[in-house]
Amino acid sequence: MKRLLFLLAFSAIFETTVWAQDYHPLLNQTTWIVTHSVACCVPHRTKVYTPEQDVTIEGHIYTPYRDRFPQYDSDRNLVPVVYLREDVVNKRVYKLLNGVEMLLYDFNFQVGDTITQPGFSRSDLTTYTWTVILVDEIQTNVGLRKRIKLSSRYLGRSIYQVWIEGVGSNKHPFYPQHNYQAVMSGSGGNMVYTNCVYQNNEHVYGNNNCERLLSAVDNMFTPEKITFSPNPFSTSFTIHSDLSLQEAIVKLYNMQGQLVCERYFSGAQVSINIENLAKGLYFAELFENHQLIKTAKLVVN
Repeated sequence: MKRLLFLLAFSAIFETTVWAQDYHPLLNQTTWIVTHSVACCVPHRTKVYTPEQDVTIEGHIYTPYRDRFPQYDSDRNLVPVVYLREDVVNKRVYKLLNGVEMLLYDFNFQVGDTITQPGFSRSDLTTYTWTVILVDEIQTNVGLRKRIKLSSRYLGRSIYQVWIEGVGSNKHPFYPQHNYQAVMSGSGGNMVYTNCVYQNNEHVYGNNNCERLLSAVDNMFTPEKITFSPNPFSTSFTIHSDLSLQEAIVKLYNMQGQLVCERYFSGAQVSINIENLAKGLYFAELFENHQLIKTAKLVVN
């Protein structure tokens, strides 16, 4: 009997150890190569996300990534850096946003499990419920990895996101719920998708074009390279950029979200003259080739 109990205990320990080793961490010096394509008239842009030095926030270790397709926070500011944390034991990945940690991936999920996530754009304040509809495996460059497919509803249609263990998403690695492709139309729209993933310089996921993509990367302006001055201003302000902008658009909104000014320009500097604006706080958005690259809060005095 003692021998049987020993064997059962050993077997349980062995199975637990194997189960723990089966998980392939996502944040393993991971680099993503991501492409942003627009439905009409704008060249595709490829971005590379590489990990920065780990930081400790409230006792947790996070890996920062500079976001090449930055999103808005609740105050309409761009979020240029995303902080990711992985709980390897529980197979979960978290994202820190506005000081609040949210679940990004959970590779324990089974068919029927659900997760709630925010909407698809800064103006979409809806919280969406996603349901797991498929759990299987996918062949990667380094073997089989767990794949989880989730479904939700948007504008009366079914939309999907896919999680891949050790890879992230087949769309945006930090915003897998943003179904850009689902809202594309003949007049515009865009989509973001993950081409390739490297971990510790090993090609984990993607096709044979990864090296070519790396050589053609179009690194986007960082917000620090663009300034609005003076601020506050009375009737005009100037946009300064370290590099020349092409087919740029600046839009100015009041506190009610109404567009009060829109100017098109190209170059490294432009002055925007605006008269008869009421005193108060305004929000500026700067686009290049239809891609948002900078936001700012401006005060009219």
